[in-house]
Amino acid sequence: MKNYLRYLFLCGAIVVICLSSSCSKDSGVDVSKPFSYEETAQIPVGLISAPDGGHSESWTYELCAEYIGEEQTCRINALFPNLTSWSFTPNSYIYFFPDDTVFCGAEMKFIGDDANDHITIAFNLDHPVTLSAYALEIGNCNNQFENTPLWCGHSIRFWGRYDDPDVETDDCYYAAFQIEGTNFIIASEGLPEETFSNAVKNIIKIFADNGK
Repeated sequence: MKNYLRYLFLCGAIVVICLSSSCSKDSGVDVSKPFSYEETAQIPVGLISAPDGGHSESWTYELCAEYIGEEQTCRINALFPNLTSWSFTPNSYIYFFPDDTVFCGAEMKFIGDDANDHITIAFNLDHPVTLSAYALEIGNCNNQFENTPLWCGHSIRFWGRYDDPDVETDDCYYAAFQIEGTNFIIASEGLPEETFSNAVKNIIKIFADNGK
């Protein structure tokens, strides 16, 4: 009898282990897995203007909410309680192609105590994202979060002379991905990697939920 009970217990344990393994495989990528980063570089682009035949408008909260959705705009704002929203200023513009699709400037920006430390979320519903501050060398997808493949990159921002042994540096992190046809670039400068990676994962969830 004891041997029979021991046999049943072992069978039950095996079933539990198998089910656990199966659930782990079905759940996709481990959300705790850190992103891997490809070294990249910021490329200066000069002054941004509307393409020939296009136009520009002041970039406002209302226009942002109309473009990506009121709920999504609010949920993104809620991600950064310790940063200051610097998304919409009198000098912020969004630029359109002649067909009224967005060329550049659909961005939300949040800054730390130092204005040089910030994170930018840029999106485009119709075209690949063009950042207003610089271009990026973007490679192939090297990560995946849940069902979204994405590229993540890293570069160093230098303060002072490159040959100064005491030069200060900041880490910059980037992510590029697409969800439900919307293209994103998230760029973080001077903020911790954890702040960046959490922002990327939460923004993917926000827009993946919207797609459902």
